Amino acid sequence: MLSSTRFRSLFKACVFVRFTKIKHFLHRFCPVSKPVEDYECSRLVQGMFVCANYRKDEAMYFDAVVDVVCIYL
Repeated sequence: MLSSTRFRSLFKACVFVRFTKIKHFLHRFCPVSKPVEDYECSRLVQGMFVCANYRKDEAMYFDAVVDVVCIYL
């Protein structure tokens, strides 16, 4: 059984009797961001959704939107 203290909201499958309810429910979630490998940097374009990695003491991952692409020669 799922603990209600662990999750903010629980949804039962019987609630989704119409496709429109499922479609509305799915809009509550963000699309999964694509992790970008070093060799893929040349493929980045402005506005692309990516998974950014920040490392200090431990690795942390963030959803991000590419704001600017700079080319260094």
